[in-house]
Amino acid sequence: MVDKAPFLNSTSQKLKSWLQDWKRENFLRLFPVGSSCCLQALDDLMLRDWNHSPELMSLKESPELCDILIIGGNITQKYKPYLLETYSQMSDDSKVVLLGNCAINGGPYQDIQIIKDLSSIIKVDLMIPGCPPPARQIYESLSRLMVKAHE
Repeated sequence: MVDKAPFLNSTSQKLKSWLQDWKRENFLRLFPVGSSCCLQALDDLMLRDWNHSPELMSLKESPELCDILIIGGNITQKYKPYLLETYSQMSDDSKVVLLGNCAINGGPYQDIQIIKDLSSIIKVDLMIPGCPPPARQIYESLSRLMVKAHE
């Protein structure tokens, strides 16, 4: 009797690897961090029905599982250690997106506790301006970032 287990294991590993690659290319796994109205705009994006698009987006509960870290709203000095810890847990090929004017430059809140330039602390791949940015702008920007990442 011939043992087919090694062949099946090899085939199932290849299939699993292929599925993981396909999922990585066609799904965006987002990890939102922050506060304020920009994250509400992200919620609006997640609740919309984007049937015309092949990409799917899902929110993840762990930075290790995410493709994109989305920072929305003001980040204070007190919040900075949590943000740096979250950033350090991400994989090397993950992207960082600043969502809204508050995350980009502090917005109208120019307090000494507000970090005005997050790009000096962590590597930022995309900035989406607005107060808050419209869901369509967020969607199109994330889609372009995904296409660029897979080129």
